[in-house]
Amino acid sequence: MKSTTDIEQAIQWVNYGDVNYMEHGGIFVKKDTKDFPRCFYVVCLFQDQDVEDTWVIQDLYINLENVDWVNWEDIYAFTELNETATDVERVIALIDYYAPENFGDICMVKGRKDVTETLASFDIPLS
Repeated sequence: MKSTTDIEQAIQWVNYGDVNYMEHGGIFVKKDTKDFPRCFYVVCLFQDQDVEDTWVIQDLYINLENVDWVNWEDIYAFTELNETATDVERVIALIDYYAPENFGDICMVKGRKDVTETLASFDIPLS
């Protein structure tokens, strides 16, 4: 039987964005602990198109058990998903449809070094 530490270590960040996330954007998603199976940490990263050498980082948390206010039919129509969508697909769709401000904080980071340090502070492995 796996220990709690083994299970928590197995819960890792997955990038659902571009493989070249610094240039084209990244959507890093990590499940919360096994006690919260439908809760997700999300860190979105993209370059600010208006300010040189600046990135936007969104630090978000979404609990799919606590989204009674969500109109899934509208989201399905907007994203072309349906009821068979995975939880991760639903999380990304919620961010796209309702905007990240509804799920966490947004900050601006200047310079690649600071972006790398910020991602490292979330324990996101950099490749």
